[in-house]
Amino acid sequence: MRSGCAPTGAGNLPSPGRLRRAWFAGGLVIGVVCLFVIPSLLLGPGSAPPVNGATNSRLVRDQVLLAPGADFTTYLGDIEHTSSASAEQLINQSTASALHVQWHYDAGNRQVQSQPIEQNGIVYFGGKTGYEYAVYATNGSLLWQTYLGQDENDSGCPGDFGVTSTATVVGTDLYVDGGWPYLYQLNALTGAIEWRAPIGGTAEQGYYDWASPLVYNGHIYVGIASFCDTPLIAAGLAEYSIASHSVVGYFNTSSPAANGSSIWGTPSVDPATNTIFLTTGNSFTYKQTVYGESIIALNATTLALRAKWQVPASEVVADGDFGTTPTLFTPAGGYPMVTAPNKNGVLYAFYQSNLTLAWQHTLCCQNGIEADRLSTSWGGGYVYAVGANVTIGGQLVNSTVSEFNPLNGALLWQRDFPYSSDYGYAAPLWVNGLLVVLDQGEFLVLNATSGSTLYQQAFNGTFVAAPSIARGEIFAGCGNDNVYAFSVELNSSARVSIPTSGTPQSETFAVAVSGGLPPYSYSWNFGDGGTSNLPNPSHTFGAAGTFEVSVNVTDLAGNVTSDHLVVVLNLPAPGIPIQDFAIAGLVVAVAVPTALVLLSRRKARPPSAAPLPP
Repeated sequence: MRSGCAPTGAGNLPSPGRLRRAWFAGGLVIGVVCLFVIPSLLLGPGSAPPVNGATNSRLVRDQVLLAPGADFTTYLGDIEHTSSASAEQLINQSTASALHVQWHYDAGNRQVQSQPIEQNGIVYFGGKTGYEYAVYATNGSLLWQTYLGQDENDSGCPGDFGVTSTATVVGTDLYVDGGWPYLYQLNALTGAIEWRAPIGGTAEQGYYDWASPLVYNGHIYVGIASFCDTPLIAAGLAEYSIASHSVVGYFNTSSPAANGSSIWGTPSVDPATNTIFLTTGNSFTYKQTVYGESIIALNATTLALRAKWQVPASEVVADGDFGTTPTLFTPAGGYPMVTAPNKNGVLYAFYQSNLTLAWQHTLCCQNGIEADRLSTSWGGGYVYAVGANVTIGGQLVNSTVSEFNPLNGALLWQRDFPYSSDYGYAAPLWVNGLLVVLDQGEFLVLNATSGSTLYQQAFNGTFVAAPSIARGEIFAGCGNDNVYAFSVELNSSARVSIPTSGTPQSETFAVAVSGGLPPYSYSWNFGDGGTSNLPNPSHTFGAAGTFEVSVNVTDLAGNVTSDHLVVVLNLPAPGIPIQDFAIAGLVVAVAVPTALVLLSRRKARPPSAAPLPP
């Protein structure tokens, strides 16, 4: 009877079948080790290849796609005229220092005084040449130009003026006041004039359109003004129907006089209350009118008067005007407000509901020099304004940029600059915590929280109109006849994964891209004839060696950046190809178990060839 314990002594050896199975299993393990482990040990671990520095180049190609972000389709960006762009995705505090001039367009030996606007990759602006222009946003190449007239009939302004009004684009229609006093609708894609309607009167009578059209609820609102007050004209706000192309409403700002109280700035609208806000020029002490030098609130549907505020006689200056556009906003914890600066150097803030004065702050003109460049902007919960010729710390400075608490007008910070701000119209532009300021010939980008300078570039010419921003580009028209586009410089950095052992050897590559105008295209060359257009490709090398790998990244504007890598695939022991190790391992894996099985069979049988007894 067998015990449950393992037998001991010479009479308890394993059976021949069990011995054969044991030898076979041991041989199989040895073969597997030979097949997989030995080649790896001889090859050694892979090593990361060195990375060479990137090079940059630039070329231009036609636009085919749109960069991410939002369009900028009207004066100061929206119908409230906040001069802000919260939907911008590419330009912010971390990328501002890498800005550069992407392109510039020469408008033909005349100033550009209108603000460039953008829609669907096309930039529109007017020039003193009398033309409205359309250029591609990515490279500045001309799409079309249409002549809309030049005014030469006012002795109050030197020279002749073309299109200083900023256009508004809606779908395939572009609305703009021309150099002649007409409201135009152009085809935004071809520049063809689809219709035009007179504004007020003729150029010979002294009419000229400084303001930009406000497009709202199927209507267009246009301020009527004289060229430069010589002569004054019958002024007011005209309302046009887009459907009928005709005037359907009018508010007379000259009353009770025949002329005066021109509307120099663009009207703004609060759609929540259906209220239009506008400002008027011509000091009422110079030309007695009910609405001279006032801010006015009107019902947008009927143009009925809702409220009015007029500059007090004690604050009126010679040739005083509200020459800029009202800015509408609602501060956190407060009521809807509107700000408007005056030529007397004072920034006024009102409650929209009844135009009660909330606060005021002196921005300009302590030395008696008038400055029109006093427009405001609203962004990030604060009011920003540009001023000139004020005293800070007992010293007279040429220009300033300031941030205000909207609830009470408290000054939060103020920067002074050595450049003159006289006779400009450029509101600051707020975007992603930045403030873009055009100060005479300086293009400045400031930290909107502190006022510190993040980017600065000087130009030979005076910036007059406000800057705009769309899809990763800032646009600015200059008095040196050019429109400039700024974007963040394209940069890239490529890398490769730690290579795996064995041949063929598979590598994973990646390239990190910043700046430029997305979307990007990629062109990889792996140095062995292989290529890829993927951003993060994998590639299998069929042989050991050293490979020069390169990648070119091209952005929407045709900017190109290049990166180079060196991939080194380790070699096996000299004279023994790696595939020989695999073959040898396979032979061992088969031969060793077979030999052991045969040997075990031989030892299990007795020396005699006679059969064993039962």
